[in-house]
Formats: sequence, structure tokens, C-alpha cells
Amino acid sequence: MIRMVLLLSGCLLVSTYGLSQRACQLLDENGSPVPYAHVYLSTVQQGTLTDEAGRFELPWKELAASTPIVFSCLNYEDFESTVGEVRGAGDAACTITMRSKAYELGGVEVLADRMNFAAKKLGVPPPGRFSRTGYNFPGRGWELGVLIENDGRCRLRDINLFISNVKVDSFHVEINLYDYTDGAIGDKLQSERIFTTIKREDANASYAVPLFEEKLYIDGPFVASVTMLDDTKEVTAMLEASPKKKYEGYRHRLDGQWVPYELSPSISVVMECPEAR
Repeated sequence: MIRMVLLLSGCLLVSTYGLSQRACQLLDENGSPVPYAHVYLSTVQQGTLTDEAGRFELPWKELAASTPIVFSCLNYEDFESTVGEVRGAGDAACTITMRSKAYELGGVEVLADRMNFAAKKLGVPPPGRFSRTGYNFPGRGWELGVLIENDGRCRLRDINLFISNVKVDSFHVEINLYDYTDGAIGDKLQSERIFTTIKREDANASYAVPLFEEKLYIDGPFVASVTMLDDTKEVTAMLEASPKKKYEGYRHRLDGQWVPYELSPSISVVMECPEAR
């Protein structure tokens, strides 16, 4: 089973790792690291994630000082700057501060206890038999999603993953839910970040990721994604969807753009929808 799920309000993980002379670090107003934040260069379509200590590196010497750089993380205001402003002078370590922001939920509906709900499973189910096909995460930062064809206004109860071929002791992933309107993927729907640690013995089965944010109502379709947080080249495969292209897969590039992808991660959800009277 999945061993650990951490929901963090504002990415407040702490690490004692030191900084290299070329590394930069992303901090909040209190001086705490901001882990797994997106750092992307929109004009050159490059990017990375900060690590658990909020550190990141880019090919600084190959980038013009005027190259725009954007920092993005849930519960924080996006911060935009340039490579020259971030790096400053020389090869000294640099720090960037992100400001937290209040997260506003888009309308939570309170229903009477007598309302009945019907559960339905959506997304990519586990394979009928074990298969060694699939895709391998090449390392930290890959985020792949699948379109969940939800209809109406339903509440999310469970998220399920299927992971196979784990050849490392454990690895970490982040799960996110995104708005999907008129064929475009928009903002995140949850107010907290969902981190999961999966161990080798957890592989080759379907697991429910418990949600601590109750009564999360979602209107219409949405995209559920999983992001690899470890920089490992070992084989960690999440099985793809039907070869008949029944499911719509997406890849979230580190420059912030979503693009169609030929494979879909095996993510399914259980939605509870009000029954018609």
C-alpha cells in the first residue's frame, strides 16, 4: 500500500543540504525552502523543478541576461524576473523569495444530509493483466496527465494510481487536479499540494490516494496528473492507457505549456454525484 501522503499548505519542507556555488535557492518570506516549484524559461522552452531544499540550477552561461524566468508554486504568487537579475554578479549562490497568497476556493456547495450520491469510476482503470509496456520517467520534473470525463457537479472521493516495474527502494510523486474548460487546461483545483511516497513493494497493483480536502466539488471534466519528484534514471513505469487512444493524455512541459501526449498515466478517480430525484 502507499506508505505516506503529505498535504502541504505552502510547500513547507525543510532540508539541511548545502548550496553549491552555482546553485540558487527559492525561499518563502520566512526563509523556508519552497520545494518542487516550477522554474521555467518561456522564451527558450526550458525549465526545471526546485528540489526538496528549494534549490535549482540552470545552464546560466548559455542564457542571455535578458531571458525571462518565471517561478510558480501553489499557494504562492508567481514571480517573474530575468536570468540576469536572478544570477546577479559572478557565480555566487543566489536566493529568490516567493510571497504566499491566500487560496480562494471556487464555491463550495453545502448539501443536506438527505441528499443521496451515486459513485462512479472515471479515468484509466488498472490493466486487466500485468504488462511490461508503459513509459519510464527519465527523472525529476515529468508531469503527465489524463483527461477525466466528469459531467455535472460531483465531489471527488478517491484518486487511484497504478505503478509497475519499480526498481528503486522508493520514489516520490505529486498529484494535481486541473480545470479543463473548452479544450484548455487551466488552474489547479485543489488548495493543497498532494505528495505521495511509493515503495518497491507497492508496485503492480492499484492504490487509492486518500484525500484530506473533503467536499471538493468539481464542475465538468478535469485533468488529473502525476509528477515525478526524484531525479532517478532507474526504471519506474506507470502503465499507459488503451492503445486504441481511448483516453486523452497530456504532458506538462517545464515551460508551463500543456501539450497532447501519446501515453496516458493509469490514473482513475471515484466521483460521487447527486442522484436525480
